[in-house]
Amino acid sequence: FIVPISSGINAEYGEFLRQQEEAEREAERKEEERLEKLRIEEERKQRKKEKEKERKERKKKEGTWLTKAEKERRERDQAALEAMRQQGIKVPDKDGEKKPAGKVRYGARQRKKKPQPQEEQIHEAMNDKSPSAAAVPVVPSTPEDPTAETWELLDTPRTTTLLLCIT
Repeated sequence: FIVPISSGINAEYGEFLRQQEEAEREAERKEEERLEKLRIEEERKQRKKEKEKERKERKKKEGTWLTKAEKERRERDQAALEAMRQQGIKVPDKDGEKKPAGKVRYGARQRKKKPQPQEEQIHEAMNDKSPSAAAVPVVPSTPEDPTAETWELLDTPRTTTLLLCIT
């Protein structure tokens, strides 16, 4: 006579198998999620790398790409210029001390008077009918001997004042 296995043992075994399958499915789902996250992260890194590569290529084409050594040299140069400015040394800017263009102003402007030649000044002084004395600067001509160059002659201006008295 065969003793039938109790139905409780079969039910427990079936429950055990069901739980085990469910745990396996959960583990597979978690593994897929982990792999998906890795894949997304890898794609993000790849896009970032491509973007950096494109930026580098664009800067090279523009001529503005600097290597690490060039950046360090530029920083040292800037620090030296700043130190010079702190000491009071006048350092020209990158574009050579150019002032920015001012605002365009339309309308009347004051013109500077042109300096009159010396002959005209003398004529005006002679034609002046007033009995006052007029001081007129006279510039002597250059020396006849060109070999007589001395530092005094080269460095000092050679002007004399002629005092005219008209009566």
